Amino acid sequence: MRRKTAGKLHIRGGIAAGLAALMLSASLIVPAVPARAASDTTLTLSTAKTLAVAHSEKIEALELSIESKQAAKTSALKSLDAKQKNMSSFRWSPLLSFKLPTKPNEQEAFEFSYKPVQLQSEIDTLNHKMNDQKLAEYEKVSELFVEICSNQEAMAFYQDRVDAISDGIDRLKAGVKLGTASQGDVDRANAELSTAKTKLSAATTKYENAKKKLSNAIGLDVTSGYTFENPFISAEMGRDAVPYLEDYAVARDQTLYEAITDENLAMLSLRTNFSLMSNYYGGKINLIGNIIGSGKMSGHTYMIPRYFGTVLDWKFIYNKDLVDASGVDVTKATDIDSLGDVLAELKEVYPNEHFLVYCDQFN
Repeated sequence: MRRKTAGKLHIRGGIAAGLAALMLSASLIVPAVPARAASDTTLTLSTAKTLAVAHSEKIEALELSIESKQAAKTSALKSLDAKQKNMSSFRWSPLLSFKLPTKPNEQEAFEFSYKPVQLQSEIDTLNHKMNDQKLAEYEKVSELFVEICSNQEAMAFYQDRVDAISDGIDRLKAGVKLGTASQGDVDRANAELSTAKTKLSAATTKYENAKKKLSNAIGLDVTSGYTFENPFISAEMGRDAVPYLEDYAVARDQTLYEAITDENLAMLSLRTNFSLMSNYYGGKINLIGNIIGSGKMSGHTYMIPRYFGTVLDWKFIYNKDLVDASGVDVTKATDIDSLGDVLAELKEVYPNEHFLVYCDQFN
């Protein structure tokens, strides 16, 4: 389903400079637009933007992606809800296999908590990308519209110049006969006429090319039968507007939005897992509490450390042949303290050996 958006002048990060130039151009004094046939239809920038959004294949693809993600989210949430209800209720099968309510394990509890947020985040990212694409369409159409109107004004200006110079040449030729002008004056006027015609031709070519591009962008042939409403506006933009433009651009930057979303999801995943682990391990979780915070700086998470020593079972590695030959029973080493006693016995058997033992880095 296509949705049409009312046209409105938007500022998109990269076109702030273009907007400023457009505003400055408004202060220039330009000749009136040439008169058009009464049957011509006037196209406004607002209408062109609306048509561009409705005609965009990229926006249509994004709409389909959003609808697909929303359907997937609905299906996934129904599945999670059914699974939760099934686990929390007394169940039995036709074969009289009874099952009592069970608590979700850590992985299941994480999925119940994190999955809905993750699915919605994917939809939010696509919606933001949709808005970004609309602004891109607005930008493209605005630039073409400005190019059309600018060259339309240039055509009128150079046509007036051609007409004025042509009239002047006729007078100069008459003056040559009367002795009030020279052939040099006529030659200079012809050179000016040639320059004006060249500029008029260039402006006309740009005008026609821009109309073709606009026709492709909005899905409507405007190469003939249309006039274009002047899009220029008058405005004063002081230095105090710069922070607003910066904030506007940052808020709508897709790459930055996705990076922030990924960071927020990572933090949610970390906090969810930490909460679940705290419930499961109790006070033992404090052993790695200070490690989690080591990836932060100035309140921002830049990394999530992975310390195997805090999540794997305690163990020690030794040369079996060497220990077996010593006759020392290493099975007596059940903790750090008793390991010291075993190492002392090994030292007596092998006084010239130096046993390397890593210390507990968290105490």
